[in-house]
Amino acid sequence: MASPLMESRIRYLNALKYTPNETINAGYESALKEFPR
Repeated sequence: MASPLMESRIRYLNALKYTPNETINAGYESALKEFPR
């Protein structure tokens, strides 16, 4: 079962293929805030 952090990381990795870096960085930052390590 994937944890929310893993799911956000999967979404982040998928986004890498399609999204400009600025948007990715913002999305990853918000994912880390939502699911702190």
